[in-house]
Amino acid sequence: MGFVVVAQIKANEREIPGNLPPALWMQKVLEYRYEAETLALPWYRPAMELLQPEELARLRAKARIWLEVTGVFPEDISCWMEIRRARERGDIPPSTEFVTVEIDEEGTLHCGRCGARWSRPHGTSCGLCGVQWIDNREAIEA
Repeated sequence: MGFVVVAQIKANEREIPGNLPPALWMQKVLEYRYEAETLALPWYRPAMELLQPEELARLRAKARIWLEVTGVFPEDISCWMEIRRARERGDIPPSTEFVTVEIDEEGTLHCGRCGARWSRPHGTSCGLCGVQWIDNREAIEA
């Protein structure tokens, strides 16, 4: 009798570059994260300093994959899992950026920065990219 190993891929579709299949992307992340300490990336975001070592290794691996697939480094990593987890823990301070939200005809809130959809938003900031929301519904209705 054999065993079947099932792995759950935890990611946001915004982290996976191009048309790379998620399973192949995760395989590359796992492979590259062990090389991440010696991987010299000419790319930096301040939030990287606030990550735990394992998170930083994964983020660097993801950046390398992004470069391989697209030819450029990612512009925005605010919605990547490592940044989100660090923000949730309070390791990364809240964003000082404010954006206006959009409410569609079904009442779904859309973040003005990353476009994330929230049918039941919690708080005054986007749970995906971390920006503060300016809710202009009262101004529109007036």
